[in-house]
Amino acid sequence: MEALDTVKGDVVVLGGYRGSILRDAATGRRVWIPLKVGLNLRKVDLEVGLESEDEERAAEKIIPDGMLKSISAVDISRRLIRRLNTGAAEHDRRVHDWGYDWRLSPALIVKRLIEFLETLPCNKPVEGEDPTVRRKGRGALVIAHSLGGLIVRNAMNQRPELFSGVLFAGTPMNCINILGPLKNGDSVLFNSKVFTAQVNFTLRSSYALLPEDGQCFIDKKTGQPLPFNFYSVNSWREYGLSPCVSDVPQAPPVPPPISPLTRLSNASSVLHSLNPLNDMTKEKEKEKEKDLSTTPSMGPQLNPTSTPETPTIPKYLAVPYLTRTLAATLEFRKGLYYNPELEEQYPPMTVLYSKTTPTVRGAKVDGLEGIKRADVYDELVFGAGDGVCLSKAAMLPPGYRCVRKVAVDKGHVSLLGELEGVGRCIEAVVRERGW
Repeated sequence: MEALDTVKGDVVVLGGYRGSILRDAATGRRVWIPLKVGLNLRKVDLEVGLESEDEERAAEKIIPDGMLKSISAVDISRRLIRRLNTGAAEHDRRVHDWGYDWRLSPALIVKRLIEFLETLPCNKPVEGEDPTVRRKGRGALVIAHSLGGLIVRNAMNQRPELFSGVLFAGTPMNCINILGPLKNGDSVLFNSKVFTAQVNFTLRSSYALLPEDGQCFIDKKTGQPLPFNFYSVNSWREYGLSPCVSDVPQAPPVPPPISPLTRLSNASSVLHSLNPLNDMTKEKEKEKEKDLSTTPSMGPQLNPTSTPETPTIPKYLAVPYLTRTLAATLEFRKGLYYNPELEEQYPPMTVLYSKTTPTVRGAKVDGLEGIKRADVYDELVFGAGDGVCLSKAAMLPPGYRCVRKVAVDKGHVSLLGELEGVGRCIEAVVRERGW
């Protein structure tokens, strides 16, 4: 904990998927506040146009404004940022919570992160200095949650000298939970309109979570994995992964009756697992139930309760868009892996993760044909994780040196609220960087 009070220099904290506040560019009014959106107190349109120009011009309508620090009584990073700000001047510490438009392409978000880091005092150029040589005081210590960690890792592989250390908190190399919203949409509390399948289809960052190894589906009869190419647009069309490009004939959906209480409980999505086989203590169960009843969706639901709507995007526009987006996502993901040429330039890295909550790792289907079914994500398989990110997926890819891994008993959305665990990670970074 002491490391949180004494760390020096620039400290940057950023959130994950749906983890930044978004505002109307013209009025400054918040358009992404999960609680108000979920209770239908705020009408929003988060869909992004399909052309590259639509992303570049997105800031004309919606702008990011810092990290989403809490949802109702659920702390995401509020206590952490408050702790870092306490005594900051005394220790020559500057704390920044950096927000980004999480709807856009990861590569575009990376570009904007690099531009931001370049403006920090710690990264002010020194005439005649070799940027590949580390020195005391140079580079920002970055604390990145979830998808934000993927953004940071890609930026680090482009400009390692901008970082003095990185804490990756619940950063998944893949997260199959995104597949449900892309097929069926997902709800935020009582609001099933804000993240329809079509809206999710246009959110470029969603695709960064797709598994490259093709692991998701498991044959019900044999128990064997059914490898699947999630980066082939033909696979998306043939197996109907999104109604925007699907060639699978769909029968009219008949949604089951859902009470308001059920919808409210399900609305926390994959932030908390509803696996009945969970062996948590009664005390933990009560804690989880409280979170489930008060936390609107921050992450996508694999088996959402919303009814799919017929998309309005013409397929002749949707298919080229998806082809471009999948190719761009694969290119982005190449920048997540270890580069031996940067070994001497990499900053110290730590990982904060959890393995106490059942987390989706796959879906059982009736062979490949079962993937085409509307109920493809009804029979799930679980592993150890934080409810969103599997503990195995939270580790650094092979080659990277992790100076400390800290496991905590927290759900995905609350990882950075575990100040003792965060402090242990920062302590390891400070010790390794030498200042």
